Amino acid sequence: VDVTRIGLYFQDTKPEFPLSRTAVMDGEFVIPAGDSDFDVSARVVIDKDSYLYNIAPHMHLRGKRVKYRAEYPDGTKEELLSIPNFQHNWQMVYRLKEPKMLPAGTVIVAEGAFDNSVDNKLNPDSTQVVRWGDQVWDEMFITWMRVSER
Repeated sequence: VDVTRIGLYFQDTKPEFPLSRTAVMDGEFVIPAGDSDFDVSARVVIDKDSYLYNIAPHMHLRGKRVKYRAEYPDGTKEELLSIPNFQHNWQMVYRLKEPKMLPAGTVIVAEGAFDNSVDNKLNPDSTQVVRWGDQVWDEMFITWMRVSER
């Protein structure tokens, strides 16, 4: 028996700084058959002063690790999130305790790796070259982030 409930809250005015979704992604990778540590990276430039609220990494069965950093316009760098043992079944939205200010020109860098070897127990077929695709036996390297303009 399902007892689903949902709560919706409405307000009369539009929010001053609505959340929007942006993504860091690489859809051009080609993972060789049998490769146990295939590196992949992507970056996106934040073009307006913004606040970062959450990070939602997404990879499929060959996802091995992923980390994110902010490279600020003044040259400083800050690690935002590191998942050294990515697990497809544990994909989560990582919500920041406090929104992170990202000045215009900040670059968000995502670096990760895939394991397309026989040692990866989730790998459906280590003999196949793997590319971007919607199915779980394909792969993705994408991260959604919720931001709002400052």
